[in-house]
Amino acid sequence: MKNGSAPGPDGIPVEFYKMFWPDVKEKFMEAFRYSQEVSTLSPSQRQGTITLIHKGKELTRNLLTNWKPICLTNADYEIISKALALRMKKVLPSIVHENQTGFIKGRNIATAIREIGDSIEFELINPKSEAIALSIDYSKAFDTVSVSLIQEALKLYGFGENFIKWVRIILTDRQSNVRNERSCSEYFTLERGVRQGCPVSPMLFIIAVELLALNIRQSDKIKGIALPQSTLSLKILQFADDTTLFLKDEMDFREVLPKIKVFSLCSGLQLNEKKSKAILLSKLTLVPRYNHYEHRMCRHNKNSGDYIKSL
Repeated sequence: MKNGSAPGPDGIPVEFYKMFWPDVKEKFMEAFRYSQEVSTLSPSQRQGTITLIHKGKELTRNLLTNWKPICLTNADYEIISKALALRMKKVLPSIVHENQTGFIKGRNIATAIREIGDSIEFELINPKSEAIALSIDYSKAFDTVSVSLIQEALKLYGFGENFIKWVRIILTDRQSNVRNERSCSEYFTLERGVRQGCPVSPMLFIIAVELLALNIRQSDKIKGIALPQSTLSLKILQFADDTTLFLKDEMDFREVLPKIKVFSLCSGLQLNEKKSKAILLSKLTLVPRYNHYEHRMCRHNKNSGDYIKSL
């Protein structure tokens, strides 16, 4: 854990635990063993304060959508969260497909971008190609993902009962308040989602969204697009919650829509229609467009090569 990070509601920084660890270690571990026994954290460990961080200087500061919520939790909570994250970090590369490049050691989004470029160029060589790239975006993904789905995903991938129990503990009976300048709101209960800023949150989220990718990759009815110099096909690429599907044709498009809908219902993730778009990679002049998962047709200007407006 890095020094200099903002403390949680109790105001105790991580540097305190590092400096006085020999003195507090025994009591600290005793407290967490008790938490494991009773399956809950102390009230202060379950609390966090949400503050906003601006996404970038090129974005206007007067729009709420240009700010990212970060939850500041107490350092004693972050120690156990970091311990869980370090354990997950060791196994994620072996259980999560290489098409997921977010928050996994040894993987880089640049590799995914290069793979996308090569696949698109390969498709454009084929004059008969009807390939489609479908970029799907979820609204407030980290804040809305189902806690139950995360636990089921951990079971599916063989995580131990003790590990899953600790994940359940840190995701149960959580409370947050919101900081606005120098004042804070009343605490409210969090019933879903993973806290942004929590060390283990990105990895838990990746495990959950991997279920969608697994379902799509294993479907024989979704062909995907051919990879250069390979007998394999590319169906999906992910960077955390950013997901791009590569579809052979309209048949693939129609086949993948129900899978997205089912995953949305199971995960609690809601599709952001304004940011979800389809790109035609060929001379195809018509592509199915969906709104609330209803099939509609949308004309595409084949000379522009632009995104189709909201699906």
